[in-house]
Amino acid sequence: MAFGKWYPWQIITRRAGIHLTHTFEESFDVARLQSELAAVLEHHDIVPHYRSYLASGWGAITLVGPHGKVDEHRSVAVVKGETVEYSRTPAMDHAPYMESILSMFPGKHNRVRLMRLEAGRKIFWHHDGFLFGLDRKIARFHIPIITNPGVQLQVGHEDCRWSAGGLFFLDNSFPHRLVNAGAQDRIHLVFDMEVSPELLDMFPAEFAEQVQRRIELRERCRSWIDNSLGRVYQVQKRWQMKRQKLQELLSGSPPAKPGSAEDKSEDLAQPAQSASQESSEKSPKILQG
Repeated sequence: MAFGKWYPWQIITRRAGIHLTHTFEESFDVARLQSELAAVLEHHDIVPHYRSYLASGWGAITLVGPHGKVDEHRSVAVVKGETVEYSRTPAMDHAPYMESILSMFPGKHNRVRLMRLEAGRKIFWHHDGFLFGLDRKIARFHIPIITNPGVQLQVGHEDCRWSAGGLFFLDNSFPHRLVNAGAQDRIHLVFDMEVSPELLDMFPAEFAEQVQRRIELRERCRSWIDNSLGRVYQVQKRWQMKRQKLQELLSGSPPAKPGSAEDKSEDLAQPAQSASQESSEKSPKILQG
């Protein structure tokens, strides 16, 4: 399967020539990563992602997260309660090599997760929260542990096919999507680092040179995707909520309270509640891929 590049936000980023991803020279021991992944999976279950209307078959195990809970992979910003700090979860006990990799990076890391997209599944276009970006507070890195040739990530106009054991950055504040067209699940070590001068020194000079342009284009891209996809995501979300409510009624579980922390996520930006009729008529058919 090959992704197209005709969405408005892709045209914007391609014409501007900005860099949305970066491949580093570093590489890590795939056998050790896969061995530790197997150990983690022996003791902990993958928890479905809290934005299920964006994708099915998408989930995570938290290695570092709010309250040190292995089954909580939302960000601190969306977890209710008192002040919450990121802390190590019991799953990290089975991943000393992964923990040593994290210690190699300058500054403080926030969430650290093992994220899976099942074979044959896709994640629709979306952009993540307002904290992400090298000109903002958080930068996201990936180390693929299990992947296959059928996995394709697209960030704006950039196509990414990442190899196991490599180190990669993506600017997830821009629209991105993912498909796993292979027969094997895709599992990455995904970690968020707080942006600092030392962290920025890891990147080529052009990333710093493009800061102002990146800020301008981000807002244009996000506006396009929110207006174009808002209606579709709202329909998907309502359907998911109705299905969840029906399942709770059938199982006898108490219904979830409205206005939960999930609905206030800073991690995945909330699509627009509605779009103008003109925007709706001009919207691309996103369900085609």
